[in-house]
Amino acid sequence: MLTRTEQSHHLSTAFANLSTSITFKCQQGLFDDNHVMETILPTLLNHLYGLGLMNLNIVKHNHPAIDLGDSIMGKAVQVTADGSRSKMVDTLEMLEKHELDKTYKDITFLIISNDPKINFQRQGYSISVKNLGDIAKDIGLLPPEKFDVIYNFCENQFRYYFTNNTQSFFQPKVLPSKDPNIDISNYMKSNGFTQPYNVSIVDMRNGLILLKDTLSGLNDDQRWFIHKLMNYAINYKEDKWFEYCIAPYSYMVSGLQPNQYFMFKTTAQSLEAMKIAYYENEPTWKFDFPFFGLSFRTQIEEYNFFSGLCCFIHEKGDLGLLKKIIIDCDFSDIN
Repeated sequence: MLTRTEQSHHLSTAFANLSTSITFKCQQGLFDDNHVMETILPTLLNHLYGLGLMNLNIVKHNHPAIDLGDSIMGKAVQVTADGSRSKMVDTLEMLEKHELDKTYKDITFLIISNDPKINFQRQGYSISVKNLGDIAKDIGLLPPEKFDVIYNFCENQFRYYFTNNTQSFFQPKVLPSKDPNIDISNYMKSNGFTQPYNVSIVDMRNGLILLKDTLSGLNDDQRWFIHKLMNYAINYKEDKWFEYCIAPYSYMVSGLQPNQYFMFKTTAQSLEAMKIAYYENEPTWKFDFPFFGLSFRTQIEEYNFFSGLCCFIHEKGDLGLLKKIIIDCDFSDIN
């Protein structure tokens, strides 16, 4: 296992490699990586800084002035390979032209190339200029439990740029995924939350996105294990097992051929090692049989996102959503 120092070094090196690659490609007129970064950075920055940024280019194609925005916090991020003063001046002029300055007063210019940072300020705004090296530094200052989550996310998303990683059959294949809606009021209602909410909607949505990103990095067997367990939990309505997100061991192994037990055990143990699944073979205060359970938690106290999804799908009455969410990693129907 890598030490924290080694992980921080690998992360800084990966971001330096990424910046250099983007610089080289931009010189050739290739800008695809810029657009890819716009889809990855919201999740990274939201968990790093506790924001609710969204990719505004999804809301409106070629959104003017800024790429990422948190309208509640008034925070905007311009993701750019151009670190020139003229670029920043043009951005603010475009912001004011479209009256977006009424919403966004806190602006960050995030330079994803090797362009040097400059000092830039404008009256009426709080402006910061960062590059990927600054992001790596801020990640390195996180407490261990938060550092591990974000490091693993970066390693999955930017694996090609981590020099300690070689091509291997162990290398995960991250599926394309879709974020939940900006408005998740129906999800909140299905989970028993009423306005005014006693939890942050931003934290709840960020937690769903983190779960989606985690699912997208699992293999097919792991996702289908989760799907089977949740399918049982949702369907067994009498005791509302979906609120606990569990399924009996007997159900999980039912129908397996003798030669499939090893794969089942390996899959279950891998999810246990990731703290996504757990197994109870002794009676508990509520259940007197062995069972598997699922758990995914963030900073929201005593909240299990797998149970939350079960409640939402049960409330919707559409089991087709389960495959879409768990297998396809498409959270776009969560509203």
